[in-house]
Amino acid sequence: MPFSDENIVIAVSGGADSMALCSAIFDLHKRKKLKNKFIIAHFNHNLRGEESKSDAGFVQNFAKQVGFDYVEEKASEKPKKKDNIEQWARENRYKFLIKTANQQNAHSIITAHTINDQAETFLINLIRGSGLDGLSAMKPKSQPFDDEVLIVRPLLNWALRADTENFLYENEIKFIDDAMNEDLTYKRVKVRKKLIPFLKEFNPNIVKTLANTSKTISADNELFNDLIYEKLDKEKLIDGDHITIKNLKNLSKPMRYRVLRSWIKKRKGNLRQIGLNHIESIIKLVESRKSGKIVELPEFIIIKKEKGRLFFQDTKVEK
Repeated sequence: MPFSDENIVIAVSGGADSMALCSAIFDLHKRKKLKNKFIIAHFNHNLRGEESKSDAGFVQNFAKQVGFDYVEEKASEKPKKKDNIEQWARENRYKFLIKTANQQNAHSIITAHTINDQAETFLINLIRGSGLDGLSAMKPKSQPFDDEVLIVRPLLNWALRADTENFLYENEIKFIDDAMNEDLTYKRVKVRKKLIPFLKEFNPNIVKTLANTSKTISADNELFNDLIYEKLDKEKLIDGDHITIKNLKNLSKPMRYRVLRSWIKKRKGNLRQIGLNHIESIIKLVESRKSGKIVELPEFIIIKKEKGRLFFQDTKVEK
């Protein structure tokens, strides 16, 4: 990150992690170690009525105290019952953050992800049945949304959640204790409150161990992806929205899995909700002698077999 001149957006929910990060940035800014213009950005998910409104007011007051600019957006609609609330919240929050960064001509968006977030995400994706992409670690700096704006995570490789809370207590800095963080109906909360404490009985350092495992997988995955993309480019295995089945059958089984995942990611934009069972269903489709069959994937995606090729269709867009 540049230490001066550039505009920087800080994502602040009001919880312990983001308040610790923002307070530390303010301290560095006050001591002229950081000479950037900082903008605190708060997304009101509007899931808890007056409590959500109160959280926004808390963050806005903090921004006034430290003299940082403040931008807020309230969710215009609530998620449908069938929607994954956690995924809905994340997608809407990042849309807001990227929009804010672009409007503010910002160099980057800073988030307060910690080692705990790394470990929890790894477990959630492992339980879901993700491949190496899903098990790979978040990076301290990335461009995950094909946007010029960087996502920067300064705490990711060294700070535990206990560290951020201790920092706040020692410096008598207030933060919001969101009641939703205790609601076991949310998958991440259940992993945090139930699964990780259980795993600590086997390994007291399980959080760091999981985070390090995720980083190791990430390094291996980058190498595999480089080899895959080189092969895809060299042999022209993928042609736009379709793959020639004959070319796919010539590959080893592990390579087929990687190619199909790479193809879906390129066409869909991500691999969220795509598990091993979906890839195996497509493999069965490839091996079937009949044409005209389909495999339905999450989020209204269809993979269709026709005339010796696999086609990717986004039926939601077509509607």
